[in-house]
Amino acid sequence: MTTSAPPTVRRFLHVICVPFALRRSPKPSAGSARSAGLHLDEIASFIQAPWERTDPFEMPAEVRSDTDLWNTLRPMQALAYFHPHVRPLLGDPERVRCWRHRDIHSLRVELRHGPWSETLKDSPTVELRLPVLRCQLWVFQPDIGLLMLELGEDRARPLDEVQALLDTLRRLYAPYVDDRPHPSRDTRWFGGHCPKRVELLDREGRVIGRPGDFECQTHAPAEVMRQFGPTARALRHALEPDRQALVPLAAHWRSLLAPLRTGDDQPVPEDRGQLDVCPLGDDRAPIMTWLAFDDVRHVGRGDWVRTCFADAPGSDPLPYAQCFLEDFERQHAYDRFWYEPEETRDSPSRVLVSGYAFTYAGNADCHYFFANEKNGAHAIFRHIHIPMGLIAHMQKARLLRLAQQLSDITGRDRRSGKLILPPQHEVEDIYLQFIEFTQASWFDEATPQEQGQQLFAMWQRELGTAKLYEQMRQSLRDMYDYSELRSDRELNQSVAWFGLIALGLSILAVVTGIYGMNPPDGAIPAPGSGLTGIFWGVSGVGLVCFGAALWLAWRMFSRPNRRPR
Repeated sequence: MTTSAPPTVRRFLHVICVPFALRRSPKPSAGSARSAGLHLDEIASFIQAPWERTDPFEMPAEVRSDTDLWNTLRPMQALAYFHPHVRPLLGDPERVRCWRHRDIHSLRVELRHGPWSETLKDSPTVELRLPVLRCQLWVFQPDIGLLMLELGEDRARPLDEVQALLDTLRRLYAPYVDDRPHPSRDTRWFGGHCPKRVELLDREGRVIGRPGDFECQTHAPAEVMRQFGPTARALRHALEPDRQALVPLAAHWRSLLAPLRTGDDQPVPEDRGQLDVCPLGDDRAPIMTWLAFDDVRHVGRGDWVRTCFADAPGSDPLPYAQCFLEDFERQHAYDRFWYEPEETRDSPSRVLVSGYAFTYAGNADCHYFFANEKNGAHAIFRHIHIPMGLIAHMQKARLLRLAQQLSDITGRDRRSGKLILPPQHEVEDIYLQFIEFTQASWFDEATPQEQGQQLFAMWQRELGTAKLYEQMRQSLRDMYDYSELRSDRELNQSVAWFGLIALGLSILAVVTGIYGMNPPDGAIPAPGSGLTGIFWGVSGVGLVCFGAALWLAWRMFSRPNRRPR
């Protein structure tokens, strides 16, 4: 549907969720050796100021007002919604820990001019300053982290501005570069699908760390390479064998994740080491959005598609071919409350799910439900949908991390080209991690509530989590079975050698028994008859066989147990 003016978003909440793996930074003196597993206590020792430990479901000790009362009872809604075996993933300190950033107060972003926007066609950029409602760092046992940044705004904005924000602000780094004439008539290089600039601000409006700059100020090749060269080189170096290169995140993300290490240009202390942040996925961080429109019925189908997939705004009626979108509503729209006007006087709302993007949309004037911050859709999104999204993205991140670990231990010799079999203890470690994940963190039903079951199933389906889980289970099973087969083959070889040694020792026992029999009177051999030499020769061979048996026994019983515990 083409309109002269885009629909208006009166209020919105926007959550960016960055999944990543944590690993010990490889020290220069240690080469490219893979690091062993981590534990939450060890990870906690590296997360320092400005991050501080927090309990996301902490209840105040004293209640003095209605606001305190709502904040005190808020955890009830979130925790009661999920299954008992799911709740530990949101608060059990043995499985997950949470930190909050104490300095960040707001975020300022400049969106680049685009031909898609009627509101931006006469201005080079549009600037938004968004309050930061929450900035939390979640770490799940053993090594999965999720950075959650929640933004909100109560100012009315056209939908195309919001769509541009959803498309660009989530970028962790520039996926490619482009050039386009600037309004000043000179050509500028910039990161594709990226904002122009992002700044993190404290309460006084001061910039925290370095701002994220996605546009070069000049067309000079040196300036372009300084801006985008590190990302291109890191992506290229990641293809090299035994290379643990870090793709450098944009400067504002690096400032937010400090003191964790987010790029190879950061030194690694030799005394205590450091933790690396390894993003799991591409340049697009998953997002969750709550949109309150002037009139949600005025949003056209093309804008629903763009919003669902977090695509850039556009002027065409549909962003994709009609045949491609035939089952869009069935696959991606949860229309349980998408009422027709003649059906009810209730205000309609709908949920759109594309896996990496989750959108809850309704009317801003529906104060009894959709815009109700205490127990309506606004509260449901913040206290139920966001935790559900954290769990869904944690599951996907954990499986991607296991797939990466399997890939890391598989390779070929550079000279001979022969396949290098992974050490059995590494296969066992990954297998045990998968068992731990299956027992503690894997489920396809997070809540007994029917609506929550359906939304979580849509989320998992669009993320492809169940399919990835089955692939990982089969891959690990195959690798573990082969590891066991190899171990059994080595054991059989050792048993065969034991049999040969036992046969040799039995023959020696017979020979020495014969020579050790008491001879008849008068048949005692003379000293020079050679029997003494034969005796010592047989004894020497026996000692050699006995030593070989001891060595084989030591090899067999010094191996660690290969069976899963």
